[in-house]
Amino acid sequence: MTRTPLFFLIILGSFHFTASASLQFDQITPDKVYVGVGGEQGRLIIDGAGLNSIRSFEMVYGNKKSDYMLIQPVGKEDQRREIILLTRPDTPLGSGFKLYAVTQENTQVRIPVEIQVVQTGDQRLQQDVSTTSLRESVLEATTSRIVVERNQAPLVEATLPDPLVVPPTGEAFTFRIAGTNLDQITDVRVRPGDEPAKYRKNEGKLPHRTVDFGIEVDVMASPNSNQGDGYILDLMVDRFLAVSLPFEVGTPAVMPPPVITDTPVIDLPPIEPID
Repeated sequence: MTRTPLFFLIILGSFHFTASASLQFDQITPDKVYVGVGGEQGRLIIDGAGLNSIRSFEMVYGNKKSDYMLIQPVGKEDQRREIILLTRPDTPLGSGFKLYAVTQENTQVRIPVEIQVVQTGDQRLQQDVSTTSLRESVLEATTSRIVVERNQAPLVEATLPDPLVVPPTGEAFTFRIAGTNLDQITDVRVRPGDEPAKYRKNEGKLPHRTVDFGIEVDVMASPNSNQGDGYILDLMVDRFLAVSLPFEVGTPAVMPPPVITDTPVIDLPPIEPID
């Protein structure tokens, strides 16, 4: 089972790069930015100190100042700068571009970011430069609804078995769930298919673990269960429902299907708090 994520939540480890006595780069997010030829923009965020000393930005290609790429700063803060990159239709593909900050003293300082120009439509253009994680968004929520970037939302792309079926053996059976941002899941709960998603304390809680492709969940059905009994698997972030997956009691398929079936992302509506 392969994982083909649509979006990546990019959270980079902090690094320290001293440009000068007054200008300091602490983190560049992402440290590799993709820009599409002739239209699809790239974005990056610079965190550091003394960024107000930057007068302008310059792009260099082949050791010469280049006008292939437009550099558009967004906002101006002493400790953060966001930059949008746009290219001309004749911009060369590849990683030959270097980004520099020009200080008030007219000093050029290299910004430690790799810039890759790719064809329009390249999947690598779909990247997130948000520095707030989904879990942080949930914990900071003070209203009845959370606004979450789509590229932060948990997305299920494939399951094993597919469809999800648990045999009535009375023994633990593992569901393998692949997708994007599933490491954000904090709880997995189970409920009958005809009941709402409202839980108290540890009600319905199932063992789960994060793996390289997504998560694994241990489920169990009693030998007295009826074939075809339907249940819902709720993947949750803190108290909030992220993704719901139906499953039933029965005999699972031996082999997974060759084609991955996407499961739509469900919005994150508030549910009853877990006491």
